[in-house]
Amino acid sequence: MEANANSLPLPDVMKAPIRPDILQDVHRDISKNSRQPYAVSRSVSHQTSAESWGTGRVVSRISCVLGGDTHRAGQGAYGNMCSGGRIASLVMACCHRIESVLQIPCVISDSAEAIEKTSNAISLLKKIGAYPDAEKAKDS
Repeated sequence: MEANANSLPLPDVMKAPIRPDILQDVHRDISKNSRQPYAVSRSVSHQTSAESWGTGRVVSRISCVLGGDTHRAGQGAYGNMCSGGRIASLVMACCHRIESVLQIPCVISDSAEAIEKTSNAISLLKKIGAYPDAEKAKDS
């Protein structure tokens, strides 16, 4: 094929047959770039069908998950003493080292996201008392 002023020879790669499997993979991967990012839901532990039976049934008033034939059915929910409750003794029972943390849950300001150096992040963790737990995670 001769090239003139208005045309160029077609590269050999353009003469190769189209592979549908590669085309599908590329299309799927490109479409992933347009997904909307999302954060962790604040109500993540409340996504159950738990309801309290109220009083008068000689059972606990803690909300219990509805349903049957599953391990989760009938378990307590939403209470501090239930599985997934937000109470410090349960967090410590899960082998977290939070003895020096002042309050559970430990909430810090959004300015912590601006920390770029590891040494600054370590000093922040030491100030709030969460560094022993980070050391435990590093050693595991």
